[in-house]
Amino acid sequence: MLLIEEYLSFPTNTLYLIEDVEEIPAPAFTLCPKPSVMSRFPPNLSSSYEVDAFLGGTTFAEKFKELTITLHQVIHAAPNYDWLDYLESSTKHGETIRSLVSGYWSERIFLGEDSTNNDMGGYHYFKCFTFHWEEKLSTGPRSCKENFFELNFKEITDSVERKIEVYVHDAREAFTNFHFFDPEQVILFNGSLTRLFIRPEVIQKRSKRTDPCIDDEDYSYTRCKENCIWEKMLARDNLTGLSCFMPALLTKEVNLTILECKNWKDETHSFSLIPHFLEKEKVTLLDLLSNIGGIVGICLGASLVTLFDIAEMVCSRIRFFPRRNEVVATGNH
Repeated sequence: MLLIEEYLSFPTNTLYLIEDVEEIPAPAFTLCPKPSVMSRFPPNLSSSYEVDAFLGGTTFAEKFKELTITLHQVIHAAPNYDWLDYLESSTKHGETIRSLVSGYWSERIFLGEDSTNNDMGGYHYFKCFTFHWEEKLSTGPRSCKENFFELNFKEITDSVERKIEVYVHDAREAFTNFHFFDPEQVILFNGSLTRLFIRPEVIQKRSKRTDPCIDDEDYSYTRCKENCIWEKMLARDNLTGLSCFMPALLTKEVNLTILECKNWKDETHSFSLIPHFLEKEKVTLLDLLSNIGGIVGICLGASLVTLFDIAEMVCSRIRFFPRRNEVVATGNH
């Protein structure tokens, strides 16, 4: 029975419901300034000696932390009045959580592609700030004066194109730059003004036809999947060619199980290793039939040949079974 339930869990059926509500949970807003540093990082370096002199014996990630812009430098105003009144702050790896009265800010460091950055092998670090507003919003038109972000571009280093990427997503889903996360994106430039129209949707992911995967409102599908990717990547049996890693890229839930990279050469080498992850159904139709056949064979000592023999024997008995002669009495009435 368990095999049949696992087989039926993929693909899933989708049920669409439309409800009339007066309040909706506030979405999360993720702000990613690019570049995320106050000076050019890294500068145009022509040799490994210049890279060593610039980094001072450390890694690109540690140098990035020294030069990165802060939340105060990016945002001048936010939707709530206490957006900078931190109650407490905690940091693990490259993720920082700053608690507020009406929510919290989260900061993370990510790795992206940059074909112009030859010093880091075609990659670059950037930072994102996510505002989780733990309040209900009334539906219907709202004035932009009530809910707005005022962003500052002056602290971002001079570059060809200074911009801030804004992502709007479900507050329960933690932001990540992996491909399976698909938020609504808006790109802002200095002097631009953007107004957003948000249409809420409630999505409930179910692993089976009856029971949801988990009932916890704080559960994040994207964070669970990202943690799984990091844990698989850092597993001992998957470490072919990977001798160290940068903890700045990990989430706060994942533990670094290998050595931390201490120099920029090992750091950039880890960027060139591309993991291959394959996602598919747990039980296919062929697996289901094979397991059922195996179980039947073990429990009954039967196989398909045996079943055909039984069916043939039954058919032959029915064909040659003698029929009784029926006598119908007739008479004059």
